[in-house]
Amino acid sequence: MTRRLQLSLLPLSLTAALACASDEPIAVGSLERDRLELVAEANEPIAEILVREGDAVEAGALVVRLAPERLRAQREGASQRVTSAEARLAELERGPRAEPIAQARARLAGASDSFATAQREAKRAQELRDAGVASDELADQRARALSLARAERDGARAALDELLAGTRSEQL
Repeated sequence: MTRRLQLSLLPLSLTAALACASDEPIAVGSLERDRLELVAEANEPIAEILVREGDAVEAGALVVRLAPERLRAQREGASQRVTSAEARLAELERGPRAEPIAQARARLAGASDSFATAQREAKRAQELRDAGVASDELADQRARALSLARAERDGARAALDELLAGTRSEQL
């Protein structure tokens, strides 16, 4: 809060008379605070001014009322965020729906079948290579396909396990 001070002096003739009586400069008067500058804490339009210049004001009295539109909008936004967070919490407490679990099971079944097929193809390619009928490149390609199918199957299994485990306490 910034304060301005004004000096209220005795009439000029009395001050001059006192100053002449002594060689030292004398300032006569009283120091009064009659004006305060209020610094707004919020950048809002003023809706109502409750005190006019010259009015006596008690400590803690309401001086100015700010327009509530922006604060009302902020409160409504916060209320919507609370509603959204409550809905998300309820969803996390219920756990995953049956549909995503069924999808994860189907992905795991497909990945397991692909892995089994890749295993058989890698085994045949290795047998053909050992017999001298197929190239090393074919066996390497089938081994790489087997490795990818294994990774896909393991990823699908992990995704299903995550859904079945439910919500972690940190998420709640």
